Amino acid sequence: MDENKITLRQLRALARALRATTINRLELTGENWSLRMTSAPPSPTLMAPVATVESPVLRTPLCAPAPGRVLLRHPLLADDFAGSGAHVIRHQLLALLQVGALYLPLRSPAAGTVSFALSHNDTVEFDEEILFIHEDSQA
Repeated sequence: MDENKITLRQLRALARALRATTINRLELTGENWSLRMTSAPPSPTLMAPVATVESPVLRTPLCAPAPGRVLLRHPLLADDFAGSGAHVIRHQLLALLQVGALYLPLRSPAAGTVSFALSHNDTVEFDEEILFIHEDSQA
């Protein structure tokens, strides 16, 4: 294997590590190299809620099963499947992932309150977090 090439596994590990930082854009180029990073304050919707003794909160992510474009509403309709802060039930349709001509349903992995990490029409990479379900321990 060429030591100057990065594997997909290494790229995923880098993406996961960058999610924990305030870096929100990373550009790489080749030949005589260039690297540009920009950062911004973390979004409050991406921060985990504080769990208290009375009501511990579980934060369950929903990640992209493939690279594509996130649709928070049906292409022919005006209303979102679920808005940020809405209470959802397990297996409820929350978004669509458009992969070419294919639309993959993205369903809630648990019951709870939804918070989106992305907006309508944003592009995602494999395993990128799209939204979070904040569920209580009783759910």
